[in-house]
Amino acid sequence: MDEKKAKHSSKPTEGRVLVLEPDEKLADAISNALREAAPAARVDLAHSLPQAQKLVVGARPDLFVLDIDATSDLGQDFLYDLRTSHPNARAIMLSGVHLTDQRKQATGLGGIHFLEKPFPHRDFVELVQAVLRPAGKTESEKFRGTLSDLHIPDIIQLKCMSGATSALEFTGSHGEKARVFFENWQVRRATAPGKEGMRAFNEIVTWKGGTISEVSNPSPAP
Repeated sequence: MDEKKAKHSSKPTEGRVLVLEPDEKLADAISNALREAAPAARVDLAHSLPQAQKLVVGARPDLFVLDIDATSDLGQDFLYDLRTSHPNARAIMLSGVHLTDQRKQATGLGGIHFLEKPFPHRDFVELVQAVLRPAGKTESEKFRGTLSDLHIPDIIQLKCMSGATSALEFTGSHGEKARVFFENWQVRRATAPGKEGMRAFNEIVTWKGGTISEVSNPSPAP
């Protein structure tokens, strides 16, 4: 293990990392792991979503480490905004949710990588090194995706993982609006202009661009 650390420190990984972690103990552990994984990287630490939103203005992180348990809605709108403002960045999502099935699906999300809490220190270190390392001929393609590869189906999957009863509103590039309602880990209802149910859902997932927001006090899905 010591020999492996020496090898990494001889070629320090540069870059900038923004961490969103409300738990101080875990934040310290993440900071220590980042110093090992990327000793030359600059690390910004936020303990809340509003703080992370302020830190990201004008900054150009190469990697976001986001604890998706930090907010009840997993911060999907924040993540979707990052897709536009920081398209070349990547993200590591930390979650206390058991991710066996979701992790298999998430492998293809490109710029997003999941770690289930509690996670081994070595797993986190190696993942950070992999996503920050410059692309090379031996690098796996699964580490080369960026947030520009994040699309509405990925956001919907993240929302399902929250298990919350809630709704997201999507505004398309031409101002059209649609909503997806969630309950008990799954999509319960979808609405789009002139469409309901599966037809609406199938249209929503094809939308490109636009914005996303959490619906306050959504009506219960029928």
